[in-house]
Amino acid sequence: MQNIQVYEAIISMLFVHPCYFQKLWQSKTIDQDLLQGWIFKIYKSHTEDARISNLLLSLALMIMEDEINQSDPTNAIEVHVKCFFTKLYRFLMNGQKCNTNFFREIAEHIILKIMIEEYDNDPLLKESMQMNMEQLDINKPENYYNLGCCLNNKNSKKSSVETEIMIERHMRVIKKMEIYLKNIFSQPSFGGSGMISKEICYFNKKLIDECKYVAEQKEKLFTESTPTKSKDRIEKVVKNAELLVIQLFFSEIGEYLLDSKSYGIFAPESYKELLSKANLTSITNTITSYFQQKKIIAKEEFDTLNIYLEVNSRKSSTIKPLINGLTAYGDYDITLENIILLTEEATELNSRYNAKLTVGDVMTIQNSLIQFLQYPNYFPAGNNDPLVVLLSSLGLEQIDISRFPDQILHHSLNLKINSEYFIFSFR
Repeated sequence: MQNIQVYEAIISMLFVHPCYFQKLWQSKTIDQDLLQGWIFKIYKSHTEDARISNLLLSLALMIMEDEINQSDPTNAIEVHVKCFFTKLYRFLMNGQKCNTNFFREIAEHIILKIMIEEYDNDPLLKESMQMNMEQLDINKPENYYNLGCCLNNKNSKKSSVETEIMIERHMRVIKKMEIYLKNIFSQPSFGGSGMISKEICYFNKKLIDECKYVAEQKEKLFTESTPTKSKDRIEKVVKNAELLVIQLFFSEIGEYLLDSKSYGIFAPESYKELLSKANLTSITNTITSYFQQKKIIAKEEFDTLNIYLEVNSRKSSTIKPLINGLTAYGDYDITLENIILLTEEATELNSRYNAKLTVGDVMTIQNSLIQFLQYPNYFPAGNNDPLVVLLSSLGLEQIDISRFPDQILHHSLNLKINSEYFIFSFR
């Protein structure tokens, strides 16, 4: 590929200045899935690298501010489905070992301590395990709540007593999980323990602050509103933002429960039936519903469990210790951290390589950037903007990608992200 050094410089600029990606995202004139793919490829999954973590966090914060202003932060479903910042959040979170180790620890406790303890202390549960667990159809919602599987077979109906037993089991599991998490998050040393990355804690706090700020600005428009009503509405928004943080952070726990063996969580062979796919699916659905603060199934016989999942998960006594731990970022400051890391990197002339982007990716990026030359706000420095200078060296011409065979377009490049191209620019 010709002009490889120019392309390396362009990718280096996009890497170190996430504001370019933010402006591309804001424009809404480029395919959002394509743009997201570039971002994930350029920042890769190596977010153990503090430099990458800070840059990715900067981008997530900028996009979060835009999206919270444009959406209803009290509508968790809308935020999860429509907002890109939630994907960046999970991308960053799952790329840091301290976070994934913490999820594994939680899942391990639920499986090896809570579920096994439930089994050991419940004779009826042991007896019901003698049935063939694999016959249970876990794709039917009515079979999701069978921790211990009181069904004789997948077609039989549960009695009211059996349903009550299953509900009681699930509530005991949830309550024990609540106690376990509260004990962990309430420890005075939790904030500095490193169990959750400082970047994720920082983002959590900024998300809550942004939701509060937007609510305060909206309240100024209600000229007839009383101070008391305004305060109540703002407090409600803040609480919903805290619940959103809890939803975001614990959204990954289900995967660790369902695929526990892949994460190195093993139990003695004698508990094989207890930890069947059916039972793990059963308890995972209950736990996921708890963190999403929603009903597990719209059936009257499950009202007791539904009320607990919806109400208790929203209590201040439940939320406060979790939020205190999830926002404990200490003295971390993203701007200062970026200055220190960039200075060290530029001084030592550290370089890294990106082998995720293909020839087709780079060509499409070039075409998209050239297209945006017509928007003066996209390149604040005008013709002196480093990206404009680099694009000018390529002739400011868009490439007809259709002329190239797929074999070439899908060829991966090994691009050098070079410190010599870095300039100082911070949020």
